Amino acid sequence: MAESNKLIINVKDFSTSPGPRYVKQGLASGEAFYHEVLNANFYKAYTEKLTLIVNLDGVDGYMSSFLDEAFGNLVYDFGIEIVKEVLSIVS
Repeated sequence: MAESNKLIINVKDFSTSPGPRYVKQGLASGEAFYHEVLNANFYKAYTEKLTLIVNLDGVDGYMSSFLDEAFGNLVYDFGIEIVKEVLSIVS
């Protein structure tokens, strides 16, 4: 969903029960979320000068490994300064 200068991702649209770190470990993994949802949307927000809002609400909970895999890969791929500039997390 996009608003004028924002792009919004609701994690609950990916899964209401986020899973483990890697795809091989189970369903709705942080790795899958990163590759299927977060990476492309982050790139779009970055190139179109939008704020990417990731809403963490509405799910059963998170394993720290899910969050580390998804958001850690952003920093690895784009760099901490760009991530801090583009990403906003709502919880």
